[in-house]
Amino acid sequence: MRFHQFTPEYSAQERARFIEVRDRQVEGMLKTITELLVIVEEMHSRNRRPFYRVYPGVLHALTRLGIEKVNVMKVKTPVNGLALEFPEETPFRAADQSIRNIAFVELETRMIVEWITLEGKRGVTQFPRTCTTITDWLPQQSEADREILKSIMQVVFGVCMIPQSDTALIEPLVLNRDKEKFAATGDPKYIDRAKRNGMNGWNLGRNIPTPEEMEEFREQSGEAGRKSPHWRIGHFRKLRPEDENSPPVITWVRETFVNKDLLKEVPHGYYGKETEEIP
Repeated sequence: MRFHQFTPEYSAQERARFIEVRDRQVEGMLKTITELLVIVEEMHSRNRRPFYRVYPGVLHALTRLGIEKVNVMKVKTPVNGLALEFPEETPFRAADQSIRNIAFVELETRMIVEWITLEGKRGVTQFPRTCTTITDWLPQQSEADREILKSIMQVVFGVCMIPQSDTALIEPLVLNRDKEKFAATGDPKYIDRAKRNGMNGWNLGRNIPTPEEMEEFREQSGEAGRKSPHWRIGHFRKLRPEDENSPPVITWVRETFVNKDLLKEVPHGYYGKETEEIP
């Protein structure tokens, strides 16, 4: 599966001219789209261009979790300046737009989020950290933008919540020549080598099936319906943190085969009375 690589709008030279904006804007919101984009792209570059490859299954699950209602005040980015890469075959659909990349940074009292469509159009927004939920924040946005912003922020905060509770879904990327050695040993030196070579990335949800793949599993099982044996798709579950000062927690519930024991119940009696076995 191939993913869209995040590419900045502005060159390093252009960002250098604008980056002093951050020093001037100590309080309050940044003013222009250019300033916002420069902040995101410069932070991404300074932190060695970190990225997540977000697979379709986990993307589908995140947008159906109801994250817009979760208190996100204590949710922080796992890596500042993080870019999300979506598959070329199945880009992220937000409202009526197909999104190829999202990138976001934490800056003082706000989160700045940039996104790029398949057509190359860029959007950017700010999420004040004084807002407790996405639902609280949306009325401040234009009515035309609310649907797409809701979907984008669901994914952003969902991606931020996963490393805090379920690191099994996150796999560091290594160079092709090191994949077998890393799989066998787990030695972090292979991760460091990848970063030195410009690959500062992770797979997110690589083994999570999509609804379409789960439907194939159901068809292969030959059974359907709630009571018959069938595949139940994996999903995230929201959990309350034990400590009120801790960020909210989500955990992955793996796909499972439901009522598989029913497959052992073989119908009988259609061919007359059973006879004793021949010794």
